Amino acid sequence: MKTALSRQERRQEIRYSLFGEIPARMINHATEQELTFLTIDISSRGLGLLVSPSPTEGQRIRLDFLDQSRHSLEFIVRHVHSVMDDPIDGFESMRRCGLELNDERAGNLDLIQFFGSFDSVMIGD
Repeated sequence: MKTALSRQERRQEIRYSLFGEIPARMINHATEQELTFLTIDISSRGLGLLVSPSPTEGQRIRLDFLDQSRHSLEFIVRHVHSVMDDPIDGFESMRRCGLELNDERAGNLDLIQFFGSFDSVMIGD
């Protein structure tokens, strides 16, 4: 059930722009379907992305890294925007999603430090 807070900003952590390509496959845990995603922003415990096909709030999403020495990470979908405010040609089917790290194996993993270690990723202000 959505509450009045659903439409308000609920983030409590500072977010930074996230550019580049995360060398991983994004998988909808329930369907095992691979999702297409583009990075938007990052905090120490979450990711903001454009995703297609769109998952639903509460679904679990897994990132399987191409470098198999890295363990996969589990996230939970915290919000999905129904449409993009200003759709970009070719990306109309993508939805803005907020994912929160939800992986006991990750412990106190800081996503900013973790993804900042990838050569293909740049984190900005």
